[in-house]
Amino acid sequence: AGKIIVYPQLHDLPLTPLHEMAEKLPSVAEKLDTHGQWTKAAEEELLRVAE
Repeated sequence: AGKIIVYPQLHDLPLTPLHEMAEKLPSVAEKLDTHGQWTKAAEEELLRVAE
């Protein structure tokens, strides 16, 4: 918990707390686990929609 992941290739994505993901990137938020934690599926969706 409390980790920060930076994707330098995603220039238009500011630091975004996971609890705000539903507002900014709902399809990514849907891939978080039941506790709102980051998952591989969320990362894959982020990279897909951010291209």
